[in-house]
Amino acid sequence: GKTIKVMEHWYGIEGRLATDSVELQKVDDSSAKVVVKKSAPKTALVLTYTFNGNGALDVAAELDADESLPPMPRLGFTAGVSDAFAATRYYGKGPWENYCDRNAGAEVGLYERPTADMHYEYAFPQENGNRTETRWLELRGEQGAARITGAEPFSFSIWPWSAENIEAAKHPYELKNQGFYTLNIDHRHMGVGGTDSWSPKALPLEHYRIPSGRYSWSFRLEPAM
Repeated sequence: GKTIKVMEHWYGIEGRLATDSVELQKVDDSSAKVVVKKSAPKTALVLTYTFNGNGALDVAAELDADESLPPMPRLGFTAGVSDAFAATRYYGKGPWENYCDRNAGAEVGLYERPTADMHYEYAFPQENGNRTETRWLELRGEQGAARITGAEPFSFSIWPWSAENIEAAKHPYELKNQGFYTLNIDHRHMGVGGTDSWSPKALPLEHYRIPSGRYSWSFRLEPAM
């Protein structure tokens, strides 16, 4: 749509980021960190993974995107996780999907539901299932559980499909379960927009956009009881 054309620079950026360096550093006798530096024209990204002896993984990111670049649709991490995580439990806004410009009707609370029910199937496949202002998230299964805690509130969504499948599909029957879940952990996520139908770019209101610039965020991934 119109918004995608405006933000086209950012779609597929992960594949265009060159890896400039990977450095392993000892923190102490029981922990170490890996620092990965990536870059693309007018864009620099530093990822730091700290492996702790207690089984926790701390993930930190620092992004420097030139302010001349277009606004970003989202800012965060995407990972594939096992479909053995049958339940999703979180403390944030819910229980239904919500976005930064569509969350006044959602309340911060403790919610739990089957992971298979965390998405929403629109008649025309599109971005869906987001939850905002999340403090922590747990994915639970019979063999164990994983907990993600943000250094500050974050947004997340979890789908049985890939983002590429959602983007390409024109009808629900074209969505194909991939055998695992796509988990999105977002520091920032742009608003839905749709305030009017005649805007030439159909962007969200300025307050709900993500302008290019400098950002840093982090979260912890660890086993849950």
